[in-house]
Amino acid sequence: MISFINHYSLIILGLFLIGATSYFYIRKKSRYSLIILFSLITILVLSYFVLNPEYQESRVSSFTDRTLDVTEKPKFVEFFSSTCLACLVSNPIVEGFEQDFGEQFDFIYVNVADNEFRDLIVDFEIKSVPTFIIFDKKGKIFFRSSGIPKSDVFISKLQEVSFLDTN
Repeated sequence: MISFINHYSLIILGLFLIGATSYFYIRKKSRYSLIILFSLITILVLSYFVLNPEYQESRVSSFTDRTLDVTEKPKFVEFFSSTCLACLVSNPIVEGFEQDFGEQFDFIYVNVADNEFRDLIVDFEIKSVPTFIIFDKKGKIFFRSSGIPKSDVFISKLQEVSFLDTN
């Protein structure tokens, strides 16, 4: 899968902003333009190392062939990419879900960049990342969403699945 917002697109955007700021500095000789220019360079360099998958600790894929079998717990599956900006933004949100619902759900992370998961990505028709799928205990899809998760929606769905599965 191709992630459109990654460390390469950040470099292109940063170079464009640096070029534009340099042009305004040369034309106006404003010290504010110079301050903005150095700030942009600093942010660009720091962001590159944060978003570059070689320097970033990404989530470990925790999927196995038997992971989606019928078990005693419902499952929360996240399809992610280590170069996806939206996936990085959703990390703290999903970690909060895992802290709140970790005993009631199995949290599974599938990196779409791993070739071993190609069949799974095709089977679940994953078109964008992050994509979240909540399965009930029987292994049926209860809820599906793509993009940055909205906490109130996901919390209500997680509570609903855990309530349905206890009855």
